[in-house]
Amino acid sequence: MPTRRRWLQFNLRAFFVLLTAMSVWLAWIVHQAREQREAVKAIEAMGGGVHYDSQPTVTFLSDDQRLVTLGTPRARPNWLSQIIGIDFVHNVDGAVLKFTSSDSQFEMERRVKEAIPSLSRLSQLKRVIVQVWLSSEERTQTVDDVLGSLREALPDCQVSLVRFKE
Repeated sequence: MPTRRRWLQFNLRAFFVLLTAMSVWLAWIVHQAREQREAVKAIEAMGGGVHYDSQPTVTFLSDDQRLVTLGTPRARPNWLSQIIGIDFVHNVDGAVLKFTSSDSQFEMERRVKEAIPSLSRLSQLKRVIVQVWLSSEERTQTVDDVLGSLREALPDCQVSLVRFKE
């Protein structure tokens, strides 16, 4: 009498190994989403903004009259990000740091130093745009110092300046 072979028969040990592997993978996803969410909140609390990879591209005119594009949209289900949160489904690929003409040199340097740890936690960050309202030429050196510190802290990220003159 021929025996019937059962397909996909697992023992309890294999089931627990698979369950553990899936739990570790899911914990890593949740950890990354939480890190991104905290970094986004910190950047927005400083008056900046972020761009997710699901959003349409945004174009700025940079200081040297080049077009600076922020973002490359990818199609992912929007309904899923509404249910479980955007940070679980999409990555931040760009950030904007905004400075006004009333911000002093000390204030600009302090805010950039506070923003660098949050920006470095964003693993998919490709571009940082610094928006500055300039009221005098003496602030140009401060802006150059800010850009230099951002470029040094984020070597894999493109840092651009968008300057507005009053």
